[in-house]
Amino acid sequence: SFSGALQKNKIPLIGPAPGAKSPFMGLSAFAEENKEFFFGRENFSNELFDSIQEKQVVILAGASGSGKSSVVNAG
Repeated sequence: SFSGALQKNKIPLIGPAPGAKSPFMGLSAFAEENKEFFFGRENFSNELFDSIQEKQVVILAGASGSGKSSVVNAG
């Protein structure tokens, strides 16, 4: 097998640790329980939070799959 050949030649196998949870959600939106994996949008999340505190209505619009639900649920 391929992995057997790598081990025979002492080439380390690289991959997730056994039992590790993948941070990739595929097409699913991030939920609150996934917030540890939702990162890189802190500035946007903070601006959105500030807007919600200051305004009666905040509209969050964007293309399908752009992360609207994820930023609301996990951001």
